[in-house]
Amino acid sequence: MQQQAMQQQAMQQQAMQQQAMQQQKENYQNVNSNKTLFDKIKTSFSNKTLQELFLIAILFIIISTAFFKNNLAKIPFVTNNNNLLNTAGLLISAILIAVLFIILRIFLV
Repeated sequence: MQQQAMQQQAMQQQAMQQQAMQQQKENYQNVNSNKTLFDKIKTSFSNKTLQELFLIAILFIIISTAFFKNNLAKIPFVTNNNNLLNTAGLLISAILIAVLFIILRIFLV
């Protein structure tokens, strides 16, 4: 008898837990469906994400300048024809962007 009562209690608890989980899912879906596109964008872009985007934009602007490309062309095997770098120059500039981004993200963001 006690065993049956314990089993019945366990089944009731499981049913209550399942019902609570289902209510949480429904509440989550209702909250997300009520948000507009602007609200979803606003919540997905945190302050850190915006700072990283800004940092990438600044690095891109710096590396796309003629001054940077001319200085990079001073490295052997790197040429700058019509303000365009060859493959070696692109690889070196990509590595520089990655290293600078990681260093600046660690110290600034």
